[in-house]
Amino acid sequence: MIWLSRTTEVEEEHADEAGQALDEAEELDSRVSEKEGTLASAVEELDRKEKKKEREWFKGEIDSQKEDWFDLITEYSEKKKTMDTAKVFRLDRVVIEVERYHAEEWRYGSGTVPPFKYFAGIEERKRILLGDNDARTAMREILSVIKRLGEARERARNALIEEASRGSTSTPRRGSPEIVRIDSVSEIVVDSHRNLVMHTIPASISSSRHSAVFQDIGNAPMTIRFNGVITGQGRTPEEKRQDMMQKVDTMTSFLRSGDPLYFSSSLTNRSGLATRVILSEFSVEESVDMIDGVRFTCTLFECNPEEGEQGVETHETSHWRRLVALSAATRYVDSFYADGDLKPDAEDTLANMIIRGSRIKGRL
Repeated sequence: MIWLSRTTEVEEEHADEAGQALDEAEELDSRVSEKEGTLASAVEELDRKEKKKEREWFKGEIDSQKEDWFDLITEYSEKKKTMDTAKVFRLDRVVIEVERYHAEEWRYGSGTVPPFKYFAGIEERKRILLGDNDARTAMREILSVIKRLGEARERARNALIEEASRGSTSTPRRGSPEIVRIDSVSEIVVDSHRNLVMHTIPASISSSRHSAVFQDIGNAPMTIRFNGVITGQGRTPEEKRQDMMQKVDTMTSFLRSGDPLYFSSSLTNRSGLATRVILSEFSVEESVDMIDGVRFTCTLFECNPEEGEQGVETHETSHWRRLVALSAATRYVDSFYADGDLKPDAEDTLANMIIRGSRIKGRL
């Protein structure tokens, strides 16, 4: 989303609603981290219990009093020649896994030592995980928070989209601020460079080689080029087209006047983006297939604001930036949540993630 205007006066009817939803989502994201810590403790305790049971089972199979895995394996290697072949086959598979992982302790999210048993299939590991009350409760709690986080993100996005769909201002009236809000933007190119002048010093190195001295005369004005679609708002096609034409007329007046404009956007991949610009190029392309919209291309040049002048910063564009950053940070939610609810296989997805040694959010 991009704003261009001659004024900082911007009407934002849903700014508070979006801000509250974003605040709630950020708090819930922190809650997910807390719940994941509880989940990690629960499954690590489950792993310790199950591995102890596996060792006790192994001890019973070879009738041993040893407590250490490798003492057990040493004793087993001495006894296996006299044991039943079927039992040896079962125990050998456990021994191979124990030696492969050196009887290491499993940690949530480590992705190395297999959880719950050294030797077990995926389905058996899932059965162990989902059969433990503490682990199952922790999984359900974290999925509940993830669902609420998904809902909060959607509320914030819907509030911002509803605000954007209302157009730049309320019903146009004489003297209303000249503001254009462009919702559909693509192919943004931001160019910035320094002005360097090269001075050649003839034959300063040898008769055939010159040297050069570069003079830095500062940053060149930033150039912002983008294209997209300008659409109108209204209840009927005629109202939509009239609103679209008004936006085009306002952009044209910006171009003809050459006045410095306030610029604000929801772009998050650029720091130090210009806030005062001059519209240097603006062109539109109409299509018979689109009555209430036109495709456009425009170019902005950064201009130096007057001393003490602040760039426009709307709540709405600030919220859009927060939403984009939050969506990137909470992309993990998309594995469990879609279309307003948890996915039917959300619990199974989480179980598989735990067994594979993956974390939900990353570092705890």
